[in-house]
Amino acid sequence: MAIHFSFDSGSSGAGVTRRDELAELISIVSPLDTPLYTLLEHVPSNNITFEWVVDNIAAPTAAQGKAEGGSFSGAAVNARTRLSNTHMIWWEHINVSRTQRLMDEVGIDDEFTWQEVRTGLSVAKQFETNLRWSTYTAGSATATVRSTAGLMEWLVKTGISSTIASSVGGNTIPTAYSASWHDQSDGNLTRTILHDNILKPCFNKGMQIGDAIAFCPVEVKRFISNFAVAYGGGTASTSSGGRVNRSQHDDALVEVVDVYATDVGPLAIAVDRYMNNSFDLNLQMASSTPADVIIEGEKSFFMIDPRFFQISVLDPIHFEPVAKTQDSTEGVVLGEMGLKVLNPRAGGGASGITGVA
Repeated sequence: MAIHFSFDSGSSGAGVTRRDELAELISIVSPLDTPLYTLLEHVPSNNITFEWVVDNIAAPTAAQGKAEGGSFSGAAVNARTRLSNTHMIWWEHINVSRTQRLMDEVGIDDEFTWQEVRTGLSVAKQFETNLRWSTYTAGSATATVRSTAGLMEWLVKTGISSTIASSVGGNTIPTAYSASWHDQSDGNLTRTILHDNILKPCFNKGMQIGDAIAFCPVEVKRFISNFAVAYGGGTASTSSGGRVNRSQHDDALVEVVDVYATDVGPLAIAVDRYMNNSFDLNLQMASSTPADVIIEGEKSFFMIDPRFFQISVLDPIHFEPVAKTQDSTEGVVLGEMGLKVLNPRAGGGASGITGVA
């Protein structure tokens, strides 16, 4: 007579001879995308502070000519402006015991090698965050941490203070080089506001909208998509005059706008994981503007023409061993980089968006 045993794995002593089913795979559950770090050109540098020069050609004010036989005269040569920023350091430490490295680990051959890989990804994500949200600190050789002026500081400070000179990255930036930024003050976004208060000023300052990308949090991306969701019905502010190109799946419900075609050019729109409610930036403005402006990640978006923004690299992300001081292997993954804004007028954006009308 056959005897069948049934063990309850939760009982004491039950199932002790069973083999565990453990896949030879480690899944990284965190998002790894670094869009700006990947998109922008990396340029080498050889100093803590990096500088560049910008020039401006004045717009014509009226149609006019010169008198026949007249004497040559003109204004003095236009003074160019030198801008600068600083590199910032970021590193993360790795420490794995000798015993741990001898273990037979799931999914990896060596614990230290795995930690080196995952730490490199973590450092890249931190620099991705710094490119947006870091604010300028000159720093010192002994105590104060150097910090690069990130995109939000460049675009918001020069954009909102567009009628006065702004100070960013240790520079006084004349109004001729200011970006365009609109603060909706916790209000609704409409197609009129998007065009007249955001896209149009950027276009008038020279941005080629068709070459720009808007980086939006999920919330703001949803607001823009709402402009076309109700095509064929809905309210005038959200759908009237809109048009959505049907996909190859005729039975699909299209509720997204990835390219917003406007009179000033088609704007590509990307969802940005680094624009979210984890980030609030309080920017101290000049005395003749609001005392400060709070930029909340989930209520804001920015646009850039990537051709005019670069990552200045003093030291690329790399691994360095640390001297052995105990029964473990140590190392660091580190880098030193900063943001170079060749043309602030090639960027812009908006903040304080809480809904769509």
